[in-house]
Amino acid sequence: MKEILKNVVIMVLFCVAAGLGLGAVYAITAPLIEKNNEARLQASLAEVLEAESFEAIDLDEDAIINALTDAGIEKESAKINTVYKATDASGNTVGFDFDVSEMEGYGGEINFIVGIDTDGAITGVSILKINETAGLGMKAKEADFRDQYVGKAVESFVVTKTGKTADNEIDAISAATITSKAMTKGVNAAIVAFNVVGGGVNE
Repeated sequence: MKEILKNVVIMVLFCVAAGLGLGAVYAITAPLIEKNNEARLQASLAEVLEAESFEAIDLDEDAIINALTDAGIEKESAKINTVYKATDASGNTVGFDFDVSEMEGYGGEINFIVGIDTDGAITGVSILKINETAGLGMKAKEADFRDQYVGKAVESFVVTKTGKTADNEIDAISAATITSKAMTKGVNAAIVAFNVVGGGVNE
């Protein structure tokens, strides 16, 4: 019995020590991870839209959800996480960056940033999180796919598998139509959100 109690005490002490050790490691690494994530986010914001600074703005989430619904985009499918107002060195608004989560990727959620200038044209797309099939859906990260949106000011994009012939058409990634449609729906969600938060930016 004494031997059993001794072993139990040793196990409890070991677990406590391990827990304290993990807690200490987390306390040290958490700020570093947060700092790295923030740096990565800032880099992505600047990548898709050239500006001096980016400021997260308050969102009327109901208005955005209603606008998305009216556009046929379900809130369970695409979500606008954060909108950043981009300004130049003089404090003038040059556009907005939209942090979008699209839940209908082949491998689940795809999280990316979409930049839109004050004229409503897409300035860039930068992927933050993606878990699509290697060699197929993961090609969404490549510039050849992402750059199809850039410079276009359209009401919405559509995916085609027969070769794009219009500004609002996006060539699907070969054998990765689901990924292509998910990315495109996310970009369309950003356009809808722009019309809500940035529609009067030039007035």
